[in-house]
Order: sequence, then C-alpha cells, then structure tokens
Amino acid sequence: MYLLDRAVHLHEDSLQSRSYLIENGQVRYVTGNFKKWKQKRSVLEGIALEPGRVMVANRLLDAANFTSFREQQATFIEKGCTTVIVLPKADYERQLEAVMKRAKHSLASSTLDYVIGLSIPLSLLRCSVVRRCQKMKIPLLQIKLTSCRDIQQLPWSHIAQTLMSYPILLIPSVSEGAADQQMLLEVWEQCCDSYHIHTAPPLIEEAPWSKSLLQKSGLYPEKGVLLHGSDADYLLFSPKDRGGTVASKGGFVYHDNNPSVVVIRGQIIKENQMIVGKPGYGRYLQIKRPGRFLAIEDAT
Repeated sequence: MYLLDRAVHLHEDSLQSRSYLIENGQVRYVTGNFKKWKQKRSVLEGIALEPGRVMVANRLLDAANFTSFREQQATFIEKGCTTVIVLPKADYERQLEAVMKRAKHSLASSTLDYVIGLSIPLSLLRCSVVRRCQKMKIPLLQIKLTSCRDIQQLPWSHIAQTLMSYPILLIPSVSEGAADQQMLLEVWEQCCDSYHIHTAPPLIEEAPWSKSLLQKSGLYPEKGVLLHGSDADYLLFSPKDRGGTVASKGGFVYHDNNPSVVVIRGQIIKENQMIVGKPGYGRYLQIKRPGRFLAIEDAT
C-alpha cells in the first residue's frame, strides 16, 4: 500500500491537487490531501498525473512475430495507453468462436490489459449472433455499414429485445470516401435511437477513449479514470516549468505529450524512455455488463 501525494490532476478543464491511496493494484481512496498518512508516501507536488488511456489497437493483431508485437505495443505504451481494444474481423457466424480464440492467443504475451470485440458486416447483426457474442461476454461490436436500405430492414425490435440481457455496444464503421457516408451514419443513429440501443460515433484508431465510450462499453469505472475501486493505471508527466502552480494549466504537460512514467495496476511499465513491462502481465478483461454506469444523457 502506498500514497501518491499531491499530484496535479486535470479535472473538467481545471487543475486540482489530488492524493491517491493505492493498494493491490487498485485505487482505494482519493482526497485533496492526506496529512495523517504515516506509511509509504510518494510526494508528487508539481508532477502532473492522468489516468491510463484506453485505445483501439487493431494493428497488434497483425504482428508477424513476438518481436514485431513487442515493438508495436511499445508505441502504444509510449503514448500512455494502458488498455487496448482489438476488433478482429468475422465474416460468418460460424467463425465467431475461432476468431475470438485467435485474438486471445495473439494477445497472450501482452503487457497491456486488453478487451476483445468483433468487427462484423451488417448482415451478421441478427439475434443468433448477438446471443453468441453475449455468451462470450463480447462488450462491443463494430458494424460495417454499406446500405441505408439494409440498415432499415434489420429486425430492430428483436435485436433490441435480445440486447436487454447484456447490452452490447454497437459502433458503426463506414469506408472512408464513401459517397453516402453521412447518410449511412444518420440512418444508423436514428434506428439505434428509436429502439434505445447503445451506439457511438465511428472509432478512431489509437485515440484515447472518452468517458462516454468507457461507460457504454462497460470499462468505466475500472479503466480510464482514477476513482475509488478503479485499477491503478496512471501516467506521470514532468512539468514544463518547475515553478508552476496548481492554478497554472500552461505549466504542465498533458494530452499532447507522452508521459514520463506509465503504470498499470500499480506496476511501472515505462520509466523515462525505457519500457520495463513484462510480457504476459496484461489481463484479458471480461466485461460483466456494458453500460453499467451511464451518464444521464446516454441512458435510454
């Protein structure tokens, strides 16, 4: 058990001093100060802290060997990623289990924690596929859109009813440069909204996930935030100006720069310019239930 004392944390566009009590790889307590703590303490006054980032990392699945995988993963660690999302492709229902098995095998040596979803064509979005994905605890499906008519002809009411027991997040994907890209997304969103199905804008590769995405996918509050009960995944940034104060936002390094230290579940995996994480340390995360903690505006 140890205390991260007086770190500078960005919260809702304001900088605040926060102290975090870490035990067994999780955040046990968060407060503005912890003056009475008598045990191990790391004083971080003047050091900026941020939760570990969650990113889509499909290129990890394409690594030809362990060396290539390690190099690819290192680029994500450099960016402060502590949890990766992969979406292997499945074109037929009979492939679902095999595709999941291959993805798990590909990530067995991961230093980062990981979540496995699936990328499927719109034609596979049917109740039997949804049930199989629910059985495997797949929290999100990326749906490839090609036709507005095909979207409208889906058995939406049956899909919505099937999703009630385990509300998988359905995220659209449209080929870049498609002439009717905007129309496809609008029709998709209208259908999901009409049937109260959780969806989100198309994913951006290697971009940190928003709080809304974390909530809808079921990763919140375990990942991407630092709250009581969260995994102790955090990033430390050296200040640009050692004389800066908590009130001076410009004096600290945040999203546009790479962190000096990356920590997953209390273990350092990057220190300064060195990647020190152990292969296989990463966990496969099975989501109990997507959308457990939704914001009011996202609740349907």
